[in-house]
Amino acid sequence: MVGWLALGSVPASVGTLLLLSQRQHASGISDAILKLALGVMLLATAVSLVYRKPLQSWFANRALARKEPAGARKPIATTLIGASIGIAVSLSSVGAGAVGATALLLLYPLMPMSK
Repeated sequence: MVGWLALGSVPASVGTLLLLSQRQHASGISDAILKLALGVMLLATAVSLVYRKPLQSWFANRALARKEPAGARKPIATTLIGASIGIAVSLSSVGAGAVGATALLLLYPLMPMSK
């Protein structure tokens, strides 16, 4: 899982930082992007913290209904989550951890937290 997360997050972070460095001269655009990213991450963090338990229960019940094994592999979705976290951390680290943890808990609802 860590490898899949890194496969998405490292290139996304590097690409985001390169894009921002090239757009540095257009600071108004960069400021607007950063403000929008911060607002989205703050809202996503609030939603993920407030609704984490109900969302977890709903996703876990769906996984149990499908008889999904606890270690089911979901490399594409995990890599996309990694990319999203990489972009979010590059723009503003606010809330990226909470949103990322919630996304992983929803994607792997039957996996024990210790894993």
